[in-house]
Amino acid sequence: MPNGPWKRPADDGEAMVLALEHPLRRDLLKAYGEGVCSPTELAQQFGEELQVVAFHSRTLNFYGAIELVETRPSRGSIQHFYVASELGRRTLDGGQAQPG
Repeated sequence: MPNGPWKRPADDGEAMVLALEHPLRRDLLKAYGEGVCSPTELAQQFGEELQVVAFHSRTLNFYGAIELVETRPSRGSIQHFYVASELGRRTLDGGQAQPG
């Protein structure tokens, strides 16, 4: 979940606009739409720092665009695995408004 006193909008369309307001989050949602993966894997794929991808993944999860499907211990921490939610998949298919 993003830092601060954020509240998820009740309206799914508004939630998706907020979730996808950053270009990296749009790319991450597409990747999560292709199947289960972790921020670690996507950080390597996109050439981004893990902390950045993890933050944006938590934001996508907060707004309901992706779902946590598994956690695994990995080198003293917990690795998280996500997949696009039904709402996220509908957005990818053009069923919800997306920012330009």
